[in-house]
Amino acid sequence: MKQDFLGLNCILIDNLDKPGGQCAELYPEKPIYDIPGVPMQTGQQHIDALLEQIKPFDYELHLNQRVEHINESLINELIHGRLLLLIIMSLIQKMYL
Repeated sequence: MKQDFLGLNCILIDNLDKPGGQCAELYPEKPIYDIPGVPMQTGQQHIDALLEQIKPFDYELHLNQRVEHINESLINELIHGRLLLLIIMSLIQKMYL
């Protein structure tokens, strides 16, 4: 049974045709040594682990799309309690590369 986390909605957006962004596309074999609790993972192993971790949760996946901006209407929705969490994996990956 899929579930949400504390009532939050998640949308996973990637500019590529597969999840993983820059990490999976440009550096799939590059070793990453600074992930807490993980001695070493390649870029692709890291993406695979992240996707496995979010399996129990209900989320939308939008591939071949790019976030250009977040408009004021969306910000107002966030402020008024309808939290929409945007995770852009290509930005997250920059922390590891």
